[in-house]
Amino acid sequence: MKENVTRRAFLKSSAAVGAIGVIGASGTTGLLTSCSGNKKNALKPLKEPGTYYIPELPDMAKDGKELKAGVIGCGGRGSGAAFDFLNAANGVTIVALGDVFEDKVNSLADKLKAEKNIDVPADKRFVGLDAYKQVIDSGVDVVINATPP
Repeated sequence: MKENVTRRAFLKSSAAVGAIGVIGASGTTGLLTSCSGNKKNALKPLKEPGTYYIPELPDMAKDGKELKAGVIGCGGRGSGAAFDFLNAANGVTIVALGDVFEDKVNSLADKLKAEKNIDVPADKRFVGLDAYKQVIDSGVDVVINATPP
């Protein structure tokens, strides 16, 4: 007899097994039993609780030049990511666009020209299933991958 397992039942049982594995047999001595106790080889946290590490985010490429980006996927997600990138720092620009559909590439290029005065030349606008490769090979420093999952 074949049993049908629903997605909900599978997720519940998977979560329960995962929780048991994290908590361990002791349950009250710590979430990770290998980290608790007075063992000589016990793992220690990298940072003290309550401290945060925020990496330095440069405004330009390391050599002081403008940071050049290429956008792969020029629809709504890519357009939003492109403008977020441009608004995030000074010294950044978009130099290449790629998408499967030509109208999406041209639409984003027009928006960039109108709103940010960034002109992406026609030879840096790539269309087709291999557009992502052409964007990567176009001499960009950063790639914004905004393709659907």
